[in-house]
Amino acid sequence: MAKDRKDNILDRGQGNSDDMEHPFPAPSKEADNFSTDAEAPKETGNRGCCSRGEETPEEENDNGEEPGHHTDRDCMDDLESEIKCLHEQLEIKDAQIAELIVRAKRIQGEFDNYRKRTIKEKEEAAHFAAADLIQKLLPVFDNFERAVTAGQDACQGETFAVGIEMIFKQLLEVLMEEGLKPVPSIGEQFDPKWHEAVMRVENSECEENTVIEEVQKGYILNDRVIRPAMVKVSFKN
Repeated sequence: MAKDRKDNILDRGQGNSDDMEHPFPAPSKEADNFSTDAEAPKETGNRGCCSRGEETPEEENDNGEEPGHHTDRDCMDDLESEIKCLHEQLEIKDAQIAELIVRAKRIQGEFDNYRKRTIKEKEEAAHFAAADLIQKLLPVFDNFERAVTAGQDACQGETFAVGIEMIFKQLLEVLMEEGLKPVPSIGEQFDPKWHEAVMRVENSECEENTVIEEVQKGYILNDRVIRPAMVKVSFKN
């Protein structure tokens, strides 16, 4: 009995040993497929990461920045370009301003010259306003002078001569107050600005072109010759 029990135990132990060699049941085909499918996405995901990692350096620019992002260098280039453009515009404006300043100065100079010329013309117009009147009085003045000379030569009518002489002096004073002066003639060198030669007379005692006789007086009004003196001029053989 004991031997039989021992043999049964040994037989059961062998059977259990077979069972112990495989404590877990063998996986089925469906389990194999399921494990394969479950691991597939992991490999695909790793491959995708690797591919993106390989493509990333190609998409980065030289500075290591991703495309589509402005770098500091790009900003500096844009600022320098804008500053250069502003400098060019400023130079153009400066040139235009300088041209306008030159034009304004030229116009101002022309206006100053016009103003001075206008003032001078007005002064001259006021200065010579009586010129026409005096020119009309000159023949009267000449007649008075002739009458005085004739009365003195004839030695008659001394009272008349004295009266005429007084009138002559009075008229001369009035005219001189207005700026009238006689043109110096006798003994002066002939000057075409002041004299009008009506005859040349040979005279060895005087220098060439000397006024030796006055035919008609000339007059100056405020330093302007309004009538040249008619004179005779000497010459030598």
